[in-house]
Amino acid sequence: MRKRVESVALTPAISICVCTYRRPAGLRLVLRSLTELVPETPSFEIIVIDNDSDRSGEVSLSPYRSPSVPLGYFVEPVKNISRARNRALAEARGELIAFIDDDEFAEPDWLARLYQTLVEHSADAVFGPVLHRFDKPPPQWLVDLKFFDYPVTKTGSEMPLHLLRSGNVLFRKKSLRNLGYLFDESLGLAGGEDTDFFTRLSFAGSKLVAAQEAVVYETVPVERARIGWIMRRHYRWGIGKIKASIRQHEPLHRRLGYFIAAILKLCPRGVATVIWYPFARGRSAKNFLKAAYELGICAGFLGFRYYEYK
Repeated sequence: MRKRVESVALTPAISICVCTYRRPAGLRLVLRSLTELVPETPSFEIIVIDNDSDRSGEVSLSPYRSPSVPLGYFVEPVKNISRARNRALAEARGELIAFIDDDEFAEPDWLARLYQTLVEHSADAVFGPVLHRFDKPPPQWLVDLKFFDYPVTKTGSEMPLHLLRSGNVLFRKKSLRNLGYLFDESLGLAGGEDTDFFTRLSFAGSKLVAAQEAVVYETVPVERARIGWIMRRHYRWGIGKIKASIRQHEPLHRRLGYFIAAILKLCPRGVATVIWYPFARGRSAKNFLKAAYELGICAGFLGFRYYEYK
């Protein structure tokens, strides 16, 4: 890996994009981690897109401005994560683009590892793991559930479509030329826009691989370590499955099959939730969340929408 030149490059190799919405403490944490990247990291700039019209993220920038690393701050006033991500793509000058979330922070060798894997495997996009740290120790049922334990894929292996997300990724800007559109703004309040974006990138012929060693950490606040929040996330995933089926032009009988299968599973899931509750809370919660997912599939088939970020 080559050493980064300390003077500001006219055109940085990589644009690191951070979209933020009313998380000044989280933004400070991720920016601090980006200023501590190892010298072997290629030249980069930082692009912050504030999706808050009140500019709540601006106060977090001052300590992290540096003569050697350009830091751009832009406001996307319309609350919509897809609009914020598209604005980041528009402002990015690098031929490579990285995304990291405003509730994450990176290991010092994070970007260097992503870049190394991208080059060695001639990939169009590289995804690293997101490991979780809780604000407070989670309850035992949540530990048993393993909801926040995302699978870690071996370096160089092809990324499964269901694991594609924007929290830790580096991709080539030129690969976007094959897309008809960028992040889908109709998903900007519902969620799932990142999975949709990279799924379309894969379908367009791009090579998407994993970089197991390129680690970032996501902070899990107390309000997310609760069954209600996780249930709503599963419900949204169920609706998203139907919406993805429509966007991918799957035949109607395929969606009808999803709907019928979900109906048939709902009752057994509910019974299992009740039966296991007194003896194994984690197993009971797992069945409850699967029922929420099946309910989301039914709702999506019937035309309901759920705006998680509204």
